[in-house]
Amino acid sequence: MRYVITFIVAVLCIVGLNLLIPEPDITKLPELKISAYVFKDETLVDPNERTRDEIYCFKELEVGKPLLLAPIIGAGSYNLSFYFEFDGGLVEMTSPDEDVVLAISEVEDYWKEENRLHEYIFDYRHRVASGGYICASPTGSGLAQTQDGDMLDGVRTKGFGSTGREYYLNVSALEFSDDSSPVISATIKLTQLEDYNGNSGQTGSSAYYSVELVSYQYGDKYQMILDSLK
Repeated sequence: MRYVITFIVAVLCIVGLNLLIPEPDITKLPELKISAYVFKDETLVDPNERTRDEIYCFKELEVGKPLLLAPIIGAGSYNLSFYFEFDGGLVEMTSPDEDVVLAISEVEDYWKEENRLHEYIFDYRHRVASGGYICASPTGSGLAQTQDGDMLDGVRTKGFGSTGREYYLNVSALEFSDDSSPVISATIKLTQLEDYNGNSGQTGSSAYYSVELVSYQYGDKYQMILDSLK
C-alpha cells in the first residue's frame, strides 16, 4: 500500500511540475530580417517596361515569394542592395560559388549609387552589424569588378551570365558571443532576367534580376525549441 501511495504522489508531483513550468515563448526567438531593394509595384512582370517614374523601396523577403529587384543602373542604388536586421549580433553574406561580388562601406547610406567605387570594400564574403547594408553584383550584370577594373583576389570573377542564370547567396545571423555557429541560416536566389538593351555592351549582361528567399532555418539551439512546440 505504501508503494502505491508513493507512486501516486510521484505522479502528482510530475504533473504539477509540468503545469508550473512555462512553455517556451516562441516570440522570444531571435529574428533575422532580410530586405532587398525592389520595385514597389509587385504587379510589374517585365522590368524592361519600367518608366522613369518607377518607385523602388526596401521590402522584407519572405520564403518562396520572388520579387523583382531594382535594376542595377538608374534606380538610385549601387548594384543590388540588401538590408539586414538582427539584434545583438552580426550578419554575414557569402557568395559560395564566388560569382557575386559583395561590397560594403563605412560611408553613410553607401548603398546609394551616388557614392564612389573607391569608398567600397569588395569581396565574396562580408559581415555587417544589425542595420547594415551589403551590395551585390552578379557576374552576369557585366559590372562585377572592383574599382578601376582591378581583378578581385587576382582572378577575374567567373564569366558573364545569360537569361535564367541563377546565383545563390548564403546569409548567417551570428551572436557576438559565438560568431562561428549561426543562430539563423538563410539562402537567397538571384535569377538573371532578360535585358532588351543589354548592360554596358557586354554579351549576356543584364541589369535585371529577381530575388527569392529559398530557405530560412534556425540553428540547433533554437530548432529544439521549435520542435518541442510541434
